[in-house]
Amino acid sequence: MKKRVLTPEEMRRSDKATLAKKGIGEFDLMEAAARAIHGVMEEEGILEGIRHVVVVSGPGNNGGDGFGLARHLLDDGIEVALVLVGGEEALREPARTMLAKVKREATSFDVVRGHDDVALLEEKLAACDLVVDALFGIGVEGAIKGVAGEVVNVMNEKSPLIVAIDIPSGLNAYNGLAEGSVIRADHTIVVQVLKTGNLLADALDHHGVIHVADAGILMAPSITDRYLIEDGTFAGALPLRKKNTHKYDYGNILVIGGNRGMEGASILTAEAALRSGAGLVRTLSPVTAETGRILSPPEVMHAVYEDGEDIVSHLKKTTAVAFGMGLGRKSPADREILANVLEKRIPTVIDADGLHVLKRLFETSPSLDNAVLTPHAGELAALHETSVGAVMSDPFHHMTGLASRFGATIVLKGPVTLIVHEDIQYLSAIGTPGMATAGSGDVLSGVIARFQGEGHDPVTAAAYGVYAHATAGSLAEAAFGEEGMVATDIVAFLPEALARMKG
Repeated sequence: MKKRVLTPEEMRRSDKATLAKKGIGEFDLMEAAARAIHGVMEEEGILEGIRHVVVVSGPGNNGGDGFGLARHLLDDGIEVALVLVGGEEALREPARTMLAKVKREATSFDVVRGHDDVALLEEKLAACDLVVDALFGIGVEGAIKGVAGEVVNVMNEKSPLIVAIDIPSGLNAYNGLAEGSVIRADHTIVVQVLKTGNLLADALDHHGVIHVADAGILMAPSITDRYLIEDGTFAGALPLRKKNTHKYDYGNILVIGGNRGMEGASILTAEAALRSGAGLVRTLSPVTAETGRILSPPEVMHAVYEDGEDIVSHLKKTTAVAFGMGLGRKSPADREILANVLEKRIPTVIDADGLHVLKRLFETSPSLDNAVLTPHAGELAALHETSVGAVMSDPFHHMTGLASRFGATIVLKGPVTLIVHEDIQYLSAIGTPGMATAGSGDVLSGVIARFQGEGHDPVTAAAYGVYAHATAGSLAEAAFGEEGMVATDIVAFLPEALARMKG
């Protein structure tokens, strides 16, 4: 079953839908969340050996979840000190009611209003075994400042173990950006479903181990079809090959790129396509390239072009094109070549310098419904004529805009890779920091082209390609380490990644 990922606004709508459909109140929902969070802490062994807990709460629903969790911890015989940042007068219902129910039983209850109170919190943190971050949850937009920022810093410095509820306080729950002080959790227990801010940008550096607590919240109608790609998502997705088969059953891939000094980029793409199962792979480079300079697999055929006419014969029987890897930006023929490929409706992956060429075609409003674009944040910003900061603040807006305008499938490469088409979105949580190495993106393009060449639609090809690429990257890092792995190591582990996708 596919796991959904919601925006904070979609989560709030789902909370309201649950209240209406189940005929319950907000307090009941808060109790269900607290019970589910406690259940995860027990199941995952987080409470083993824990005798003294400090619950640090804010005035909203996240604070109320913390108060509700405190009731269960007290029932376990654990000493619980409650700390409220801000006065009780700032508490909103149902958090106020939840505090009233637990306040009398708690070991202590203190309020942090100003700088002087932060010292008291330090003492409590020094004497505990575990700290619960129930400060802000998904309600934060922008940097945490003032006393709350001091509290976050002290929690990070003094806490022996931090469990965050829903999202580490200080992270933007929509885009995952850390714009000020942010909790560094050892565990984060997400209520019901992951939110976009649990995964994007800075998120994974602050969450620790992520757990999901099922609180029985129902999904609101008309939310985006946005799903998580994780280990095992596409296990068994690929069929076993027939015995009566030949190379043309698995794609005839043409890689266009690899100009002088960058020949290795197209070779990486070509080898990745081969290693991920393509039946036939060729490269086509500008006449200025030195195709013999880079030792490439003998299975890859090479040719060069001088102008747009030279490419026509190479497109016959081609089932997918990978365009732009190491292409450079000097050949006047490149615009004509890409226009020709798109006009012939050949499934295409466009990456790197190919995206620069594509932008020059925008005024012709090309149909890109057969294309997968694979930018990083800087390249997406250039396509939109905006800043990288704007893209990182709202990646879905910029990706959806481009996808809707041209019918394209967009793959935004990053610590969590995003895939957006008009009707569906994916977030891939596989992959490792070691994949931040030269040529990794070229490998991804080859894998996606392989799936397009075999006949998969662009969204499926992108999702399968991202999954296989990230799985191979994880295997490569296990073998060579974060610092030691290179892009060719990812290629080497593609066969094992593909084997894990076989039925």
